[in-house]
Amino acid sequence: DFLEHRVLPFCLGHIGPALEQEDSRLAPQTKEGMNALAAAAIVAGISRVAAAGASTVEERLVAGAATKPWLFEEEQVVRLADRPDLCLTAAADGGASLELRTCGGEALERQLLFAAAHRLGPSALRLADGCVVVAANATEENAGSIHLAPCGSHGGDAFQFPSTGHGSIRLPAGQHGEELCLAPLGAAVDGAPMHMQPCRAGGHAFLLSREGPSPDGRGAFLGVNLGGWLVMESWMWPAEMEANHIHDEYSYIAKHGGPSDPQAKTRMQEHWDTFLRPEHLDRLRRFGTTHVRIPFGYWLLDQVYNESDGFVSGGEPYLARALGWLKQRGMRAVLDLHALPGGQARRQSFTGRVTPVEHFFLEDHEFERGKRAVRAMVELVQKYEASAATSGVVVGVELLNEPSNRHYDRITEFYDEMVPVVRAALPADRYLVLLSFMDSPHAKSMNWLAERIQADPGNWSGVVYDAHLYHLFGDNHAPWAEHQDYCKACCRDAHIVRPASATGVPTVVGEYSLATGFVGWHEGRFLQTSMHNYMSLWSTASSVVGSFLWNFRIIIDPARPRRYLEWSLLDMIDAGFVQPDLAYAVDTSTICPAIGADRCPDFANRTVYWNTRCEWQADASAGGGLRRRLASASEAAQASAGVADILV
Repeated sequence: DFLEHRVLPFCLGHIGPALEQEDSRLAPQTKEGMNALAAAAIVAGISRVAAAGASTVEERLVAGAATKPWLFEEEQVVRLADRPDLCLTAAADGGASLELRTCGGEALERQLLFAAAHRLGPSALRLADGCVVVAANATEENAGSIHLAPCGSHGGDAFQFPSTGHGSIRLPAGQHGEELCLAPLGAAVDGAPMHMQPCRAGGHAFLLSREGPSPDGRGAFLGVNLGGWLVMESWMWPAEMEANHIHDEYSYIAKHGGPSDPQAKTRMQEHWDTFLRPEHLDRLRRFGTTHVRIPFGYWLLDQVYNESDGFVSGGEPYLARALGWLKQRGMRAVLDLHALPGGQARRQSFTGRVTPVEHFFLEDHEFERGKRAVRAMVELVQKYEASAATSGVVVGVELLNEPSNRHYDRITEFYDEMVPVVRAALPADRYLVLLSFMDSPHAKSMNWLAERIQADPGNWSGVVYDAHLYHLFGDNHAPWAEHQDYCKACCRDAHIVRPASATGVPTVVGEYSLATGFVGWHEGRFLQTSMHNYMSLWSTASSVVGSFLWNFRIIIDPARPRRYLEWSLLDMIDAGFVQPDLAYAVDTSTICPAIGADRCPDFANRTVYWNTRCEWQADASAGGGLRRRLASASEAAQASAGVADILV
């Protein structure tokens, strides 16, 4: 009511006339267009409403959106899909040309697009310096140059933008003959001039901003984990580690002489330098990923590092470099303190050193070192925020990854002390704080967090629950078919996250995977359909504000090319199992749209665990309708991918 009767009339009264005067070509659709633009402006602006000075209840409700740091607005720029670090830019020399330049930095003001232009149908391509105009003498054989002109005098040519946010930017056939596509003149490199060429000659795909999350948290951000990089795990480099009985990063370093040995240092530096590269981030961005979760060990932090622990120091500069790469691509990061001193879980390589007990919880000395590690991580985030190269990239921190639930009281003690420390330095309107628990179902820990948020919103606003959901590790029931995994995602997992909705606790799915143990994962479109199911679940679950797939890559063993492949997003894309721009190409507005969730089992009045059996309800009247929907979903996914199955 507040938005409809107070904010909307204000925006229509001020934005509408200004735009109508600026571009008279919008006159035929002024009413509809202005309403859409004003509504978009309201949604984008709500998160920026200042909480200070809000006097009425309605104003405080609107201002409350500013304490939701998971809200993500993509920069209104046009990126080259294959090189998302390059953006369309007005020439810096004062000329009227258009070129590709590294995104952000000093050129950002010359890269800003008019908000939401591509969602209103054919319209001008607007940059800060004017509208793009195609030379009048452009023909089929000589597409000619393009230049910028003041929008008021010419209005700009009406380009067709990709409705999904990914695709070519086209000038419909008309005065210039056949349809023309925007493309760099020559190689797609920094500084390349832009021109129009016949689309039949091949166009370049671009990335435009997509619809972001709304103020109520719907429309979760899409992320991926950069695991195996700053914390090595044996199974993620099977040929080098697993095959040689090296169980963790500690053992890998010990095998090569220990933390002070030059060989060990060189090997770790090579790993940090090569495991994550800019081209990996380019492909993740093209897929539709906007966020990454970066697991790292406490030994990366100088304030906590001790050579006697057996780890090599020096990884932090590589982290800083990666944050710079992320900034160029308009991506955000959550720093995840994945490994704590002494280990927070037993017999797990993700702690850096496999141990029989959880020394972090059992030894006060290690527990205190863990607190120092959190403080050091906060200082590191502040350092990154103060640097022009990395500012604005880190949007959250995670204090503890997958702690053993055997020490539940110790976990909550750690969080009770450290959350206020973190929040005092990293404000709630800017930074997420992720808390990981391993109880199943999540009711106990979820209720605990809900009580903290309600009792002390000053310290606990912007704190989110980190749930890890896997279809593996003992939850499989024979006979096994693909529809069981679809049922788990569309029905069981949807039920598991309901405690968050009931308590109002925002939730991030910090880890999930397409690896299910299903032996037929490489057949048909199982992986792509599963990925679509997951994305639709995260997007429609009211409590879920974001997700991170595990993992962006695995160093596949050439001798066993299928082993662990379904854990690696980039390898699944390379092998043709997952469409390279899937997030832009599929509908996630309803849960499991290709299959339908109308055959979910009835979980009402039941406690649902991570390994609860899930089987579709039989539909006697449909005569196998579910099987037909599953087959149709697979065929549709294969057609949309446009690639043949590739069996590695």
